[in-house]
Order: sequence, then structure tokens, then C-alpha cells
Amino acid sequence: MFFSVKKPGNLIKRGLQLFLLLGMVSLLPALTVSAAKPAATIGSKKYKTLEAAIDAVKKGQTIVVQKNLTNQLPISLDRKTAFVLDMNHHKYSTYSGVTAFVLNAGKMTVKNAKKMTSSTLFHVNEGAALAVKNGSYVGGIINYGTASIQGGSFSNTDGKTNVLDNRKGKMTVFGGTFTQKNTKYYLISNTGTITIKGGRFTGGLGNHTEKTAKMIISGGTFRGNDKENTIINGAGTTLRISGGTFTAVGNFYVLNNEGKSYLSGGTFLNESDALWTKNKEDLKVGRKVKYSGKIIVG
Repeated sequence: MFFSVKKPGNLIKRGLQLFLLLGMVSLLPALTVSAAKPAATIGSKKYKTLEAAIDAVKKGQTIVVQKNLTNQLPISLDRKTAFVLDMNHHKYSTYSGVTAFVLNAGKMTVKNAKKMTSSTLFHVNEGAALAVKNGSYVGGIINYGTASIQGGSFSNTDGKTNVLDNRKGKMTVFGGTFTQKNTKYYLISNTGTITIKGGRFTGGLGNHTEKTAKMIISGGTFRGNDKENTIINGAGTTLRISGGTFTAVGNFYVLNNEGKSYLSGGTFLNESDALWTKNKEDLKVGRKVKYSGKIIVG
């Protein structure tokens, strides 16, 4: 019987080669395969798109956005449900001219947007409701339903729409900062009922020629621009002001009144005469009201 005996040198050589190979493998960077980050979550459930999350959300749930998003098409809410959209300090934008969200039913509460940008941010139709708690928003809000603005920063730097456009809907503003940088459009345009309880506003307020138009202001700081009067109250409309500070820029009036205006409080300031009314009997000014100059009747 014969046995094959390998030379010790060969064994040592092969062992050294194996040792070196294992060492090289250990030095390679670890390769890990991770799933793509979801657009949004509802609890532990992950969704690839925000549209899918809104289609699936149930009453009382919160959608949490997980990354910055850009959409080519509007996202619609067509169901009678109520939920919170937590932007989770992320950005959201749309392609030029695209409305970000169209609400046809239900109620959506939005908060914590780092910056949401669209020509029209929210289009709220009759029977639907929107609430905005905080965050930064660049674009317009069109409301035919119910809208509540509780805080946040709102502007419209492209100037293609009004910042707050209440079209025969019901809108309540509790606070926030509102700026219109393009004087071709209003900061606030109203043909419904809008109640303003506080906030800082830069730009013109238009209560337009509709019998349905009612503007009620109890607080806030308002400053016009160098192209128009701070508040325009059109024929057939109703304006009630019980508090707030209102300032015009240049030679413009703080209030240009052609409808019915009732001022029971507030301060109205400009470089000369702050108040103008087409008919004297249509402007009622209480004793607590402070205003520059005299009331001009035209």
C-alpha cells in the first residue's frame, strides 16, 4: 500500500494564500442593500407615494411625510374622512401651474411644512374643509368650503394668485404671517365670510362687490402697499372691524368704502386722511376708533 505525502512547503504555501485571501475580503467595505425610503407612513405602514397614503388614510389617523416630495399632478381628497397631514419638516412642491391639493370632501389638517410651494396650494371645494396649523407656504389658497388658518407663514412670490382667496366659502384666520409681494393681486380676496382674529398682514385686502361678502376683523396688524388702499370694501358688501392696527403706504387710504362699514375699534393710520367712504351714512365710526386726519366723503 502506498500513501501520497504532500510536501510541507506546498501546505504552507496554500495556507498562506488562503490567509491572505481572507484578509483581503475582510478589508472590503460592507455591502448592504436597503429599501428605498417611503414617501409617507401611517403608523408602521409605509407608502411609496403620498397619493397612496391619502387614498388609504382613515378617520383620525395621521400621515407623516418622510422625505422632500415633488408632484406632477394634483392630489385629490374625494372621501368624507378627517385626518392630519404632518409634513414632518419636509419640503413639498409641484410643477409650474399645478394645484398641490384639491379637497372635494372630508377635512385635512396640515402642519409642520418646512416649505410647501405651488401656484395654488389648496383648492377647497364646497363640502370640504382645510385647517393649517403651522409651517411655511408659498402660493395661494382658494376656498369654496371651510378653511381655518391657525398659524404659519404665507406668501405668494410669483404673484399669479391671491394669497388667501375666499370664494363664497367660510374662512377663519387666527394668526400667522401673510405677505403679498405682487401688487397686481390681493393679499386677501373675499366674496364669502372671512373672520380675522389675529396675525401680521402685508398687502391689500379686498371685500368684493358681492352681497355674500362679509369681512369681520377683531385683531391683527395690517399694512398696505404703495399701489393700493389697505382695505377696499366694495359696493353691497359688509365690513366690521372691532380691533387691530391698520396702516396705509404713501397717499393711499387705509379704508376705501363703497359698501357698509362698521368700525367699533382699531387704529387707522396714514400720512394724511385714513378713511374714505362713497356715502357718509355707509360708514359708522365708534368713539374708540383712532384714525389719521378726517373722514373723506366722495
